[in-house]
Amino acid sequence: MKRIAILATFTFLLLIASTSVVSADEAQNFYSRGIKHASQQELEKAVAAFESALEIRPGFAEAHFHLALALEGQGKTEEAIQHYKDTIRLKPEFAGAYNNLGNAFKALGQTREAAEWLQRAVEVDPAMALAWYNLGNVLFEEDKLEEAIAKYQKTIQLDPLSARAHFQLGRIYATLGRYNEAVSSYEQVLELVPGNDEATFNLSAVYGATGNLDKEVEFLRAFVAKNPDNALGFYNLGTSLFKMEKYEDASQALLRSTELAPDNASAWNNLSQTYLSLDDYPRAVEAAMKAVQISPDLAIAHSSLGFALIGMEDFSGSISAFTESIRLNPDIAEPRFGLGVAALASGDRATAEEQAKALEKLNPEFAARLNDLLSR
Repeated sequence: MKRIAILATFTFLLLIASTSVVSADEAQNFYSRGIKHASQQELEKAVAAFESALEIRPGFAEAHFHLALALEGQGKTEEAIQHYKDTIRLKPEFAGAYNNLGNAFKALGQTREAAEWLQRAVEVDPAMALAWYNLGNVLFEEDKLEEAIAKYQKTIQLDPLSARAHFQLGRIYATLGRYNEAVSSYEQVLELVPGNDEATFNLSAVYGATGNLDKEVEFLRAFVAKNPDNALGFYNLGTSLFKMEKYEDASQALLRSTELAPDNASAWNNLSQTYLSLDDYPRAVEAAMKAVQISPDLAIAHSSLGFALIGMEDFSGSISAFTESIRLNPDIAEPRFGLGVAALASGDRATAEEQAKALEKLNPEFAARLNDLLSR
């Protein structure tokens, strides 16, 4: 009897061991299914598979991690956070979990927590370029620009081919007015990713900020050639060409901008000023009227309309336009000068003298020009 009891106990232990092995295999099978579903973007099935794996093996760190990824893909960030934390609890050396946890908190707008977890990621794995980059993004968002610069530079040290780190540096340098460094950063992006639209567009803006209009226009032309439906690109191109006094080219670019974004009052106003420079007063009036209709409170548009109407010798209409512009913004010099000119042309010398006096503080050059007209 004793021998039978011993054999029975031994058999029972074998069954327990066998069951444990089967359970481990089942957990791995569910995990493998989850990975396959996730790779095919079948996130609901992936979540179910990973959850099944964890029911069998609650301490399966990789299943927690990939479940978190799938949940994030479904927009369930808060649930994902818990599984990233479970991953870290089970596998404290898993830097990727710290990185993703930081990004999850960033997605929720919790930048302080995001920075803390990303900092821990780079402490666990100092060679993880992605975590340094993500930490830089959080610091950038918190407006800690110098700290962000250091993180992006560390990213590039670890991964010289990180175009996005160079791009972010370009953005920060431009924000800080460090334009030469911004140019270098964006040019590096274009070396790594030739023709990158965002870098091309941003580089044009940096050249514009430095007054290098030739370069600004060169990059804007390249940008709109690849993005023929980008209204802002044509708007910036037209505005820059206007500054270069290339009015015909400017009018074509601004007209394209208004076609793409017909509700952009500033584009219509700039188009009006371009037509004015071409002495095309009827089209200048039409464009200014569009700007005023879209944005009745845009003082500069009323001023543009006033000058266009002077070109049409409609002095009464121009006086009304300039008066409205001054009402909306009394501190703009142009409409006061225009009002003085239109009033003088209408025989209203008193109004012209009044505007000349007001311009002495606002714009002495305009005041001198209007006084010269009054002295004739």
